Amino acid sequence: MSNFQSYRRVVRIFLIVTAIVLPFIKINGNHLLIFDIYTFEFHIFGLVLQINQFLPLLALALFITFLFLYITVTFGRIWCGWLCPQSVSMEVTSFMDKFSKNAISIKVLKLILVYFISLLIAANILLYFIPYEIFFKSLTGEHFSRGIFISLMVLGTLLFLNFWLVRYRFCATVCPYSMLQSMLFDKHTLAVWMIPETRDECIKCMACVKVCSTGIDIRQGQNSACINCAKCIDACADVMAKKGKKSLFAYRFGENNIKNFTRFSSIVSMFLAIVSFVVFILVAFNTKNVQVEVIPYKKFLPRYVGDFAANGFILVVENSDNVNKKIKIELRDMTEYEITPDSMFEVGADSKKDFTFFIKIKKNIVEGKPILNLKMRILNITDNKEEIKDLSFRRPFDSKGKKQ
Repeated sequence: MSNFQSYRRVVRIFLIVTAIVLPFIKINGNHLLIFDIYTFEFHIFGLVLQINQFLPLLALALFITFLFLYITVTFGRIWCGWLCPQSVSMEVTSFMDKFSKNAISIKVLKLILVYFISLLIAANILLYFIPYEIFFKSLTGEHFSRGIFISLMVLGTLLFLNFWLVRYRFCATVCPYSMLQSMLFDKHTLAVWMIPETRDECIKCMACVKVCSTGIDIRQGQNSACINCAKCIDACADVMAKKGKKSLFAYRFGENNIKNFTRFSSIVSMFLAIVSFVVFILVAFNTKNVQVEVIPYKKFLPRYVGDFAANGFILVVENSDNVNKKIKIELRDMTEYEITPDSMFEVGADSKKDFTFFIKIKKNIVEGKPILNLKMRILNITDNKEEIKDLSFRRPFDSKGKKQ
């Protein structure tokens, strides 16, 4: 096997092992990289982001978008030929390439094998959305999940049809990234080219065409279906080596191989990728694991209880961390008050809970003041953090509807 294909094989093995292992890795009890469809939480590098945490997720989406733009503008379809899950899967199932020429028994064996591989890949994909603890119990344990089983079979069947019937035609025709690449391609983008000065040395052996994954003739010039897999480079190298010459094809930054990493499109896309990544890191690491809100308890009308005026509130605590949290509340700049039935609350890991409490303030303090603007200090005792919330304390009404 020639050079580039040896490198591609190493990259393939690395990607496959990484894809299998990632869903099982945890950092501080949180998954390294999954989107949990049960809790709508995005786990990335041990951080947990709620689906409603718009800013960090937006920054992450922008980073991925601009990174792909930079890779495409500068390195063309290197992603397609070397890193794309579709092309990696095609190489893993390359035994299907000569399927039509096989005997019936061999065809049946190949179909069984490719369907088995499809189910394994489908299971691996689902593990990025369903925590492995739930996934395996739902398929093999007492709590069998028909939904997960059907999802596995449907996804596996779609992948099977793709590996059997579609294959590289997807890359050459309907792949949206291929269409994007053709729009962003310029005269300095890295691609596989026939070296102009060696064009007359071509012996028309057609080796480059025979090995091409998407069935194009790269000798005719650039084609949007080319996925930069370098098979033509290696095939030509094998033929020309017998004549003591090098391959007539090569990776080149444009046909004339002029590198220009400082052109406007490359600099802008790289700059935006870096900025969005920095924003994501800053926002993600400053995102609170515990979200707390205080809202009025509408079923409890403000009233007098002895020498105190009482208002009801609900403390909403959403804990996205994997440990229990203890929360204590108190009023700031206020001494003559009570919080009942308790001012200390505990919420479990990865859960959301509402707590009802009542604030009672001395009657003489609220007299003449329809609304008291209070500051509530919320202490996260577990993490040694605190925040301040504003809330309004209303003076009670008498039985005739007048404020007392």
